[in-house]
Amino acid sequence: MNKEENRKENRWFAIRVILLLIFGLLANLIIEAQNEDWIQPPFEGYYKLYKTRLNKAGIELPVDYVAIRYNTNLKYTPYLGVARGMWMPTVVNVIISERWNTYPMAARMWVIFHELTHDIFNIEHGEIDLMQAGLPEWLESWDVDEAMDQLVRFLKKDYDWDRVKEDRSALGQMTK
Repeated sequence: MNKEENRKENRWFAIRVILLLIFGLLANLIIEAQNEDWIQPPFEGYYKLYKTRLNKAGIELPVDYVAIRYNTNLKYTPYLGVARGMWMPTVVNVIISERWNTYPMAARMWVIFHELTHDIFNIEHGEIDLMQAGLPEWLESWDVDEAMDQLVRFLKKDYDWDRVKEDRSALGQMTK
């Protein structure tokens, strides 16, 4: 390869790197500009109720973006919901099976609150009543109220808030 060909190759390489940087920055700006929550209508009231309940207790949700939506693939599984954003700081990504609609309101509330608690606070199955695996056999709205009261007590007294802080700082380390 002679000097002229080498210069041309270096120029093309520099142009490609610059274009990649420009496209990356533009994509990041577009994503940040769309930093609106994506909560499908059936779930909006449930999320608002969850958030309001915690806010009234003085607990702010440590999230920047919330997505709660249906996922048709779950209808072939035993799951009514999945917290895809668990252990992913600042992002809540909950998917719900279409079968969720066939359950009574207390069960629907339980599923949404359960998945949000996984996703927002990284709480595992069995740590509190709300986080048991699967729906309770008999479930009334007062059961959901009691489970939310227990969640508030847990978050105020026993929860290790460093779980969320460490996850958030780890994300900052990865993106620097």
